[in-house]
Amino acid sequence: MRPFPAAGKGTLFLVVMQFTSTQLQQLTTARGGEFAVSSADAAFAFCRQLARSHYENFPVGSLLIPRSLQPHFFSVYAFSRIADDIADELSNTAEQLAMLDACEHLLISPPSTLKGNPVFTALHDTMQQFCIPPAPFLKLLSAFRSDIYFEQPRNWNEVLHYCSRSANPVGELVLRIFGMYTPVTAPLSDAICTGLQLANFWQDISVDRRRGRIYIPQLVLDTYGLTPENLLHDNFSGILPERFSNCLAELIRYTTVLFDRGEELPDHLQSGRLRLEIAVTIEGGRRILRATECMGGNIVNVRPTIRKGEYAAILLRAFRRIL
Repeated sequence: MRPFPAAGKGTLFLVVMQFTSTQLQQLTTARGGEFAVSSADAAFAFCRQLARSHYENFPVGSLLIPRSLQPHFFSVYAFSRIADDIADELSNTAEQLAMLDACEHLLISPPSTLKGNPVFTALHDTMQQFCIPPAPFLKLLSAFRSDIYFEQPRNWNEVLHYCSRSANPVGELVLRIFGMYTPVTAPLSDAICTGLQLANFWQDISVDRRRGRIYIPQLVLDTYGLTPENLLHDNFSGILPERFSNCLAELIRYTTVLFDRGEELPDHLQSGRLRLEIAVTIEGGRRILRATECMGGNIVNVRPTIRKGEYAAILLRAFRRIL
C-alpha cells in the first residue's frame, strides 16, 4: 500500500486500499502520526477521502444524503473503518486489543486533548453538533472485540446480541445525524439493521468460513443435523446439500421477518431523502436474500452479489414503497 503523505494544511490524500499496522497504530494516537491535521476542515477532508477510496466503501456519499450532512457520515464511516481494519486485518491479538482500547480512550477523551488525529477530530465535531453520546460508538468497539475473540453463537439470542452492537448502532447514528432518532423510530431501525447484518452473514458464508467463522446459530445447525465442521469442510459441496438448503431457507425466513418488522420506518421520517434511502436499503437487503436463496448449497463457495442491472428495479420498488 502506498502511504498517505503528511497531512498538513491543504494536503491532497492519496487513494489507499489498506492501512499497514504502523499506520493504524498512528491513527489511534492523539496526534495522528503522519496523518496529523491542523484543522477540522482537514480532518473532515481526510475522512471524506477515506470513505470514497476504500474497496469496502458503503454509499456514505449517497446523493440522497444532504450535502451539509455528508461530512458527518464520512467521520462516522472513518471511525468504523479504522476499527474494522484493526479487528480484521491485523493478526496480533494483543496489538488489536490495545489499538481498540486506544480508540475508546480517544472517543471518550475531551476534544481538547486531540493534537491532530484526523478521524477523532472530525468525529468529536460530529458528536458535538448532533449531541451524539459515546454509547453507539462504544457498542461498535465491543462488536469489533467480539470479532477478535470469535465464538460460534449457540442460539438466536447470541446472534441478536452481536447485531445489537455491530449493526444497530449504525442505524442509530444515521437517525441521530438526521435528527430523527425517537422511541418510535429506534426499534424499527434496529429491526432493519439486524436484518441487514444477518443478510450479510448468509451472503458471506463463503468468505467467513475461510476465516473459521460460522455465524449460523448452533441450535439451527442441530435442527438440520449439521455441524460447523460440515460447513468448514473443503468438500462441503458433496456433504449434506439438502439439509443445508433447508437450513438456509430457515435463515432467510427469519431475516425476512426482520425486514417486514422495520418496513414502516420511512413512514415515520420527515426527510424525503432519508425515507428513500431507507426504502432502498430495505429493498437491497431483500434482493441480497433472494440472491442468496437462489445460490442454495453453492453459497459456501460463491458470494452472491446484486447485479448492476438490478439497481434500477431496487430504486423503483423503493419509490413505490414510500409513495
